[in-house]
Amino acid sequence: MAGERRSASSYGVPPDTDPYNEDKTPLTKRNNAEDRLSALPDVLSLLGTKDVVRTNVLSRRWRYLWTDLSEFNLRNYSKEIEKIRSFVDWVSLNLVIRSGIYLKKFKVNFDYKDCFASSVNLWVQFVIKYKVKDVSLHLYSSNYFFYKLPQLMYFNSSLTNLSLRNCIIAPPATMEWKSLTSLSIMQVELSRDVMRTILSGCPVLEYLKLTKCWGSRIFDINIRSLREFVIEDWKDRSLEIFAPYIQLLSIACYSIEIQLPTFRLVDISSLVRANLVFSRYFCPTSEASHENMMNYVRTLLGELKDVKELVLGTWFIQVLSALKRKRWQLSQYSCKCLRLNSYRLEYSIPGILCMLESCPDLETLVVKGSDPPPYEVKFEQQKRKIELKRQLRIGSFK
Repeated sequence: MAGERRSASSYGVPPDTDPYNEDKTPLTKRNNAEDRLSALPDVLSLLGTKDVVRTNVLSRRWRYLWTDLSEFNLRNYSKEIEKIRSFVDWVSLNLVIRSGIYLKKFKVNFDYKDCFASSVNLWVQFVIKYKVKDVSLHLYSSNYFFYKLPQLMYFNSSLTNLSLRNCIIAPPATMEWKSLTSLSIMQVELSRDVMRTILSGCPVLEYLKLTKCWGSRIFDINIRSLREFVIEDWKDRSLEIFAPYIQLLSIACYSIEIQLPTFRLVDISSLVRANLVFSRYFCPTSEASHENMMNYVRTLLGELKDVKELVLGTWFIQVLSALKRKRWQLSQYSCKCLRLNSYRLEYSIPGILCMLESCPDLETLVVKGSDPPPYEVKFEQQKRKIELKRQLRIGSFK
């Protein structure tokens, strides 16, 4: 029964190894001394879930406290099937032990295989039954196993925060996440229709983050409650965004393994701040691709001309530097706060100047410099050699 004090043997610990067995006979000499650990302030909230469970042998007062934790944050990074199986069984057992006890957060992260689908289904049933508000299922998989979210999960009015990774999201025609304010989805296929269904079922959603997702060329984000939209490492080649009510937009490309997609911001009329962080080097393979990149950046920044705060990453500064050297002109921006991330290299200066010239109403400028990676320095040296050879070749025909 919930709240009943149990011996360690009831949790699978043999009585002869229980430091506090039922007859209260200690296995170590204590001389009835005061249990000083019991007098310490509660520190369980500072520990990970597994560490908290281990503390039950340290203090009488702490013996059962771990079952009353309001947060479960469970991780396992092993790739060995038996160790993963032990972890999955351990999670399932602990949920059974604390049945009926309030749980606010349930977060699990492990290497998912199809053979664990039934166990994860039980976890999902648990969080629904006990109305867990903050749920995170990060089921990474090196073999491309995807967990199919049960239909029951799409009718969960208790959820306020949800984070999913490597899940198959296939909602019915209508769904209800009516209390959800924050949604993060990672490594999931998302069609335009699926996104529409999700958003229509989240009337109070404020924060949406998509990481390494794919499956759509157009996103219609028309819910008025959404304030922040973050998209990282989008896997398709292009994406059009209609989001008239968002106030903060972040677009990031960190992985060099993913081809740089083309983003088009069709309707962002309420946008106040935009973060554009592409962590890669500017390496056009031809004059045509060189001009295509410059055109892309000029067009993308032109679509952000009315934002009040703009953050640009190193890739943009490199492209803007090339644009400046070509004497291309940018639009005039309404930006009042400009934050630039730049490599500490000479060729970054024209890009910074290019943005300063295009922001006549600028009030705040923050430039964060960083040392370039080795490949960046090598590429710049090669680029200078090519440019020098080109100049010499032109000079020889004069």
